[in-house]
Amino acid sequence: MKNKKLNIGFSFNRANAGPSNFMNNLKSSLEIKNISKTSFFINPFTSCNIYANQIRNPWNKPYFFRVDGVGFDTSKTDEETKKLNETLLNGIKNSKGVIYQSEFSKKLAEKTLGYKPKNSTIIINGTNQDIFNNEGDNLRSDLDIPENSLVFVTSAKWRPRKRLEDTIDSFKRFRNEYNKDTYLIVIGYENTDSENIIYIPHIENSELPKYLRTADIYLFLGWVDPCPNSVVEAISCGLPVICTNIGGTKEIVELTNSGIVVNTDPEYDYSFVNLNIPPKVDINLIVKAMLKMSSNINKYKEHLDASKIDINYVSSKYYQFMKKTLKGI
Repeated sequence: MKNKKLNIGFSFNRANAGPSNFMNNLKSSLEIKNISKTSFFINPFTSCNIYANQIRNPWNKPYFFRVDGVGFDTSKTDEETKKLNETLLNGIKNSKGVIYQSEFSKKLAEKTLGYKPKNSTIIINGTNQDIFNNEGDNLRSDLDIPENSLVFVTSAKWRPRKRLEDTIDSFKRFRNEYNKDTYLIVIGYENTDSENIIYIPHIENSELPKYLRTADIYLFLGWVDPCPNSVVEAISCGLPVICTNIGGTKEIVELTNSGIVVNTDPEYDYSFVNLNIPPKVDINLIVKAMLKMSSNINKYKEHLDASKIDINYVSSKYYQFMKKTLKGI
């Protein structure tokens, strides 16, 4: 197996969601860049398979396990949490290697599941930079945003821990202190437009780059996120980021040198929490960061390095980990 390319089997990922989009991009990158052969887990001739949270392994192949998240939300029933975590634990224990999306994700999983796998690695998510980049069209004209305006954008599947209310309050406070025209685009949330806030309901992932390129700064105040793909996509489109300090988002920003991490959240000990009741951000600190970045956006854009969140770089890291693990089998 030393010189032979692996044939890696994947699950069928049809959902239009972050984890499925990532796995589809990973599979495509491995194929297009001729890093390895790929197929699906039902193929009896794969060298190994890779799964994200759910195992389907009819041929009992060696497999790798990508941990998307664990059950640590007290707003869920004990039965739901137990079922999820038992599935994850069994998947991890029987795998040849575990891939975590961030150091935060790794520590959270190990604390929650009470288990440390013998073979694991951390590989931050990547995206297809042929699609998510800063070279294409934007929608300023379509959205009636003046060309010289300062524009923030934020995007998520809006649940309480993403802290949309705090995001909007921070923007409104910033707008009162900023002496130029400024807008906030909120993607993924349906609401009537309020003054200089533009709400964009759900859009296809293929349309997202145009909206991201419409903005100057990405504002993301999510709490305890393992590795939000929306932040990876924004950075790949050339946007500097303002984020908070608890979760994997901090690691993405530090890896790419792409913005400001605001120390607004108290230290977190990886215990169970109610994700429907996140801590409130310190809006004064968020606004301070917004003013700092807006005063010299070009500096942040010049220092931004998205190379390590390119899906082709990420897929090579996955392949190296799997190949090294299976060496000699």
